[in-house]
Amino acid sequence: MKTITQRMRFGVRSEVVAPPLSPPVVDPELIISRAAYASNPEKVISSVKRFHDENFQQVSKALDLAEKQLRKCIAKPAKKDPAEDLANEITCTRLYTLILGVWCEARLHKLLYETSAFSEAERFVVYNTKSIEQRWQAALDIGIKRHASLASTAEISGDTLGFLRFKIYEEIRNWINLYLSPAMTLRNKIAHTQWVKTFGNMQGEWINSSDFSINQSSMDLLRCENLLTTKLKFELIKEVSITINNLAVDNARFQAADFDERHKVVSAVVLKLKSANYLEYRAGIVDKFGS
Repeated sequence: MKTITQRMRFGVRSEVVAPPLSPPVVDPELIISRAAYASNPEKVISSVKRFHDENFQQVSKALDLAEKQLRKCIAKPAKKDPAEDLANEITCTRLYTLILGVWCEARLHKLLYETSAFSEAERFVVYNTKSIEQRWQAALDIGIKRHASLASTAEISGDTLGFLRFKIYEEIRNWINLYLSPAMTLRNKIAHTQWVKTFGNMQGEWINSSDFSINQSSMDLLRCENLLTTKLKFELIKEVSITINNLAVDNARFQAADFDERHKVVSAVVLKLKSANYLEYRAGIVDKFGS
């Protein structure tokens, strides 16, 4: 048995005994395979639903923790070096923005496995769509077709949906483009090391160093991120996801009046985001918690 000895802070020696290595215990409930699916697809689907629910719960906790840590960083900085304090705030902001993008993806998985929401064939369509924002769009398309009792191959238009339902569809689609898509863009930039300088699309073949061209629009977007804007964007994306969830899960009951209520909620958050004054908000945090 291997013994690891380390010197503690106050000069006291502490013996830490490492347990012997043993084969990992495999939980049968975690075994997902093509054979298991062929034998009992409903059991596999139920397990995957549980996996996504557990992941979503943990990601939601991480998002809440990231916000609290950023708030703490602002309220009680080290005060040794203003430049270092600012760098720490930027770091916590990047992490908060990153986890918001992770939350968007985790929320989609949860939606797709809501009870009676999507079939396996419909999940096939969504998961074989390229980007997360396009998958949200695909989920919306399926939900609106179900609501209108349209075939999966039917075209989405004012003629097939009717004027009112089509307007609802267009508005939700607009929300995805305006709010969810930029959140995913920033997540990808941060996840791919672009914390200060952001580059153009790097998905294609790399030719030479000129491919690392600066993407000014995404860099400006990243620089504008702060505790207040990210917090409001989370509220906004959460409300949009609830609207799509209600449309997909409760499609038989989701009516124009329900959308009117959802639209009021989303519009109220949009107004807050447009009028956000971060300097004032930040000063309030420092005054309230900084002493």
